[in-house]
Amino acid sequence: MPLTTAELERLLERVLDPVLSSRRTVSESATSLSQCTEKSQQFALQWLKIVCATNAELGYRFITNVAAAMSRMDLQLVEQWVVNALDIYDQSGLYPGTAALIEIDTFIKHSGTHRQAVKLKQERELLGRYLQGLSGRNMQIRSSSHPHTDTESVYLPEVINYFSDRKSNRLVLKAMATHLWGMNRFGTFKRATPDAPGLEQRLSELPDNANKMSIFHALEAERINACISRELPGLKRELNDLSGIPKHDATWQTAIDVLSLPTSTIDDTLKWTRLFLKRRIPLTNSKPWHGSIDIHAAEQASKQRLDKDKTELAKLIEELIQKLDAENSLISDETDKELQISLDNQSEDEQMELSINGEQVQMPPELRKKLEGMLQDLAQIPDEWLNANNNSEESPGNESEDLDLPAELPNSDPVFYYDEWDYQRKHYRKHWCTLYERQIAPGKSGFVDETIAKYHTVVGDLRRSFEILRDDPKTHKRQPFGDDIDLDAVVEANTDMRRGEEMTDRLFLKTQRSDRDIAVMFMVDLSGSTKGWIVDAEREALVLLCEALEVLGDRYAIYGFSGMTRKRCELFTIKQFSETYNESIKQRIAGIKPRDYTRMGVTIRHLTALMDTIDARSRLLITLSDGKPDDYDGYRGDYGIEDTRKALIEARNKGIHPFCITIDRQGSDYLPHMYGAVNYAVVDDVRKLPKEVSEVYCQLTR
Repeated sequence: MPLTTAELERLLERVLDPVLSSRRTVSESATSLSQCTEKSQQFALQWLKIVCATNAELGYRFITNVAAAMSRMDLQLVEQWVVNALDIYDQSGLYPGTAALIEIDTFIKHSGTHRQAVKLKQERELLGRYLQGLSGRNMQIRSSSHPHTDTESVYLPEVINYFSDRKSNRLVLKAMATHLWGMNRFGTFKRATPDAPGLEQRLSELPDNANKMSIFHALEAERINACISRELPGLKRELNDLSGIPKHDATWQTAIDVLSLPTSTIDDTLKWTRLFLKRRIPLTNSKPWHGSIDIHAAEQASKQRLDKDKTELAKLIEELIQKLDAENSLISDETDKELQISLDNQSEDEQMELSINGEQVQMPPELRKKLEGMLQDLAQIPDEWLNANNNSEESPGNESEDLDLPAELPNSDPVFYYDEWDYQRKHYRKHWCTLYERQIAPGKSGFVDETIAKYHTVVGDLRRSFEILRDDPKTHKRQPFGDDIDLDAVVEANTDMRRGEEMTDRLFLKTQRSDRDIAVMFMVDLSGSTKGWIVDAEREALVLLCEALEVLGDRYAIYGFSGMTRKRCELFTIKQFSETYNESIKQRIAGIKPRDYTRMGVTIRHLTALMDTIDARSRLLITLSDGKPDDYDGYRGDYGIEDTRKALIEARNKGIHPFCITIDRQGSDYLPHMYGAVNYAVVDDVRKLPKEVSEVYCQLTR
């Protein structure tokens, strides 16, 4: 039976209490909901609690609009409306999130419920290859309610539904991605030098006007359009066929004619913006594929990238000079080793010639690619960055060697973005976790030898066990010929004969030595709680396992994981599948040490993606852990367990078998829910861990 207005009002006041101090009443929302069915009321109240758990203000906006949303959409689509607003809040903040709840018409228009709508998730792979072919740098495609670029990623709407046919909407999505790529390629965010004022500062120096950003973006969009038209004339023709050749008033047309010249730059756009602001010239209509512009995000990403590029450029220069020195005496020891790069900037394609001390040499492909990427951010590369003597960050006598600096820096490591499952929303938080894939710092070289000496008896037993496992014969039943009689098959065949049915000839057992085709990945918990005995036991377990696996011949990889909050999830490479077990791997195992927290879901998703590229009949993902999922930002309890469980289900769906070995004595309370009733093992004594890990592996792969 539906709730009355009074009952609903009391419920809403209880849930919305944190924001009601500045509100007089919620009676209007209660009145609207009282007209809904009982199912719709329960739906609204359930989602109100979920939204309020994220943000109370967002919850208020939800409840004031949900009745209107349910009157125009079915509950399944209303749920998409709520989740979309939560995703926008997660990525862009409160104001865009509340706007998404208010703008119901906009959501319905772009909801993808119509046949002609094009969804980003269906086009992402093809679009990614397209952008990779265009761009000098690998740009990721991510979803956002307002299309923009931060120069590292291209953010596109999840659904495009501007036109009445799919072909046109697909073209809009392609044009939008191309336009955002064009901002990077044709210098929207480019500055003269690393220390020169950026676009954000230069715009702040223009006259104040409420339309300043809109006018600048409209003018810059026309400049980018002209650049793309010269680079991709086919796309220009398609867009003209879609919307016709645009018409502008005389002032705008004059500006567009100038900005369309091949020699125009961002400086010209800024000059015309200043002129338009002084004369208060009205805006012209923009095209749907022009997207928006986020200057602050772009400049932050550009600054971080330049810091990284400077270090990598120094390394490439040093390698080149060492190579030239080894090949010939082009550069003498007494001569300053200065790298001079001359650029022909009169065309859009920058032609670079490399000379060392006035003598031209061939530029290596890696160096050319690095310079081309840097010239998307800078008009010219500083001379001091091209001097081999000045590129190192510290001199040989620098005392910074004594400082306790981190071995891996976030800006120099590969970065990946992953969704995270929110069990209350019953949906993923999109691109919620940032994962850095790092190299682990090596430890002392004698650790492995010490461990083998300590466990010499166990090592010998394990090697013998693994040798037997390698040669373990497999018996196949119900074969047409073989080494022995299959009694079960004979009994069944005799029964069939007595019934008058045809008797099978598959009555034999055949013993074969089948080749092992197994790939296993070990996921090692490096959280702070492993400090002391536990991390020592993990390292020793990995040593024993590697020694035994070398006998068995199975393919294996080892990764450690830790991190702090969703913004710094860390994966440490200890051994990749392609690497052999050598001194370097041994030192990495010795370098394992406790770090921060245990966010498992994102790590499982990343390792699943890596494992999915491995072709093997059996693929295992074995976790070594000392406790349940946990992190500083609330990734604990049911939330962490449910996200980890979801990630494990995703792994199983890809044909990967997960298993967990833990020393947490309470592991049996939560591991059956996460891994399944038989897919975990609890080791009651940490000192038994090294031997137990190898024995469990034997049982799993027998």
